[in-house]
Amino acid sequence: MTVKWSRWTKQEMDILRKHFEWTPWSELLLMLPGRSPQYIRNLGRKLGLTRKVEQVHSEATREKIGEAMIGKPSRFAGHTHSEKAKQKMRDAAAKR
Repeated sequence: MTVKWSRWTKQEMDILRKHFEWTPWSELLLMLPGRSPQYIRNLGRKLGLTRKVEQVHSEATREKIGEAMIGKPSRFAGHTHSEKAKQKMRDAAAKR
């Protein structure tokens, strides 16, 4: 899958500077549609910003994240999330 790369707009960079430190990821992703968490994190670091808030997901949110990751590339090249991996994520979340 090829992802089209696009430059950050001034408006997106302003949103990032204003909200990166304290806004939960779920809200930040809605403010910056089409930008992955990794892409947002990388630019935040490049701008010298650091996260001050710890994201805590509810069980329902963790389930949605797990569903969304099925078949998507993982951070490891050539790997995708399988049903087995999804079950591991559920089991880990249940132990918390």
